[in-house]
Amino acid sequence: MTEEQTNNPQVNPEEPQVNPDEPPNFNIESEADVEPLVLQLKAFLEKHDLDVSVKFKPKKMRGSTSLVDGDGLKTGEVNIPADFKITGKDNNGKDLGHGGDDVKVKVIDPQGNEVPCEVKDNGDGTYDVGYTPVVPGMHKIEVVVNDEPVENTPVDVLVFDEIPDALNCTAEGEGLENAETKTPAPFKIVTRNRAGEQLKKGGQKFNVTVQGPTIAAEVTVKDNEDGTYDVEYVAKEPGKHHIDVQVETPVTPSEGEKINPDNKERKFLRNPDGPGVDGGEELDDCNDAEFVITAKDYNGDPIKEGGAKFDIKVHDPNGDDLECECVDNNDGTYSCKYAPEFPGDYTVDIKLNGDKVGKAPYEVCVGEGVDNQKSGVDCFQFTILAKSKRGGPVKPGNAKFSVKIIHENGTEIPQENIDIKNLKEAKYRVTYKVSEHGDYTIHCLLNNRDIKGSPWVQQC
Repeated sequence: MTEEQTNNPQVNPEEPQVNPDEPPNFNIESEADVEPLVLQLKAFLEKHDLDVSVKFKPKKMRGSTSLVDGDGLKTGEVNIPADFKITGKDNNGKDLGHGGDDVKVKVIDPQGNEVPCEVKDNGDGTYDVGYTPVVPGMHKIEVVVNDEPVENTPVDVLVFDEIPDALNCTAEGEGLENAETKTPAPFKIVTRNRAGEQLKKGGQKFNVTVQGPTIAAEVTVKDNEDGTYDVEYVAKEPGKHHIDVQVETPVTPSEGEKINPDNKERKFLRNPDGPGVDGGEELDDCNDAEFVITAKDYNGDPIKEGGAKFDIKVHDPNGDDLECECVDNNDGTYSCKYAPEFPGDYTVDIKLNGDKVGKAPYEVCVGEGVDNQKSGVDCFQFTILAKSKRGGPVKPGNAKFSVKIIHENGTEIPQENIDIKNLKEAKYRVTYKVSEHGDYTIHCLLNNRDIKGSPWVQQC
């Protein structure tokens, strides 16, 4: 017990203790800090006749409740600016609404070197952080506010080496404009990142194809190890040649992309459309599965000329290949069709120069259809006109007609499948059903003798 508690047994040891001679100096951060301030202030004023001034300071930013977020905390790329945001919170997790706190950020590269970074106080409790990594590898980002680490920091960020961006890379040179057969035609590829800055080292892989009217040209690619690549091709035949340049980017999950020579040609977008790739109730195994590929440029504008060579593979439910016809309409569209042999799930894979087209491969469900070669009429009828020797109708008719129908294989239709009805108008309607296709010889008899025009052959 304290000396005060010994001399004054009424003092509760659980109550906050006060010193009437000590001026109050408290930092209030929560409701729990208010009561001790009130008790100390009361005790001090009861003993001292002094003026009291109260200074209010802004809420303090706390690391345990503040947040960090942004792409610069996920992955990065050498020589590409990265950024993220710090959102300050008070001890109750509420937004501050003011700046001025002590915010420190460190970005440390794989070699332990500190990467310069900029911290901008937005004056509203948020801070923008920017940095530019210069080496690849795992970087560590530390964020401290008022000497307290921010929640969920430090953060490890994987920085990739320089990556060529297909939309910013360019190709230039005489070989893109003119060429002669059997003579090397040169041009140069210049690699750039997504900020448009030229890469300073080599090591990239390119797929370059030069396709003539019927024969592909021979192509060589030389890495100059300075971010540029010399390309030469030798055309084997005269005529228009299509030059296709693709850069492989294995360090990222994206596929190889096309480079536009000198940024003059734009990347092709192909949009297959039709039941042959979309499916639907109208798609069955008795009709051709049709679809149309529409070529568009990078801006989505239609390309009005043909010439593309699509690689289309169709696999039936058993995994077997199915032939697919593709007709170049020479207007930027390509009409395609294949003939499903039976119902089930089919796969349609479409590629152009090794690139997948649209959302290929397409999974298409083919239903069971009605075949026109197998379908037919199973109930036929004809009318007998009953006439006298003078050619006039005999009313009411009481003639005893009979009908015999024989299939081409010699099988006779049972009489129960033949119905003769007297229409009372000197007419008799004959209805019969057949069980199989083929030619039938029909005998219409009166008194066991064929009437005029009988027999005849009917195809059913």
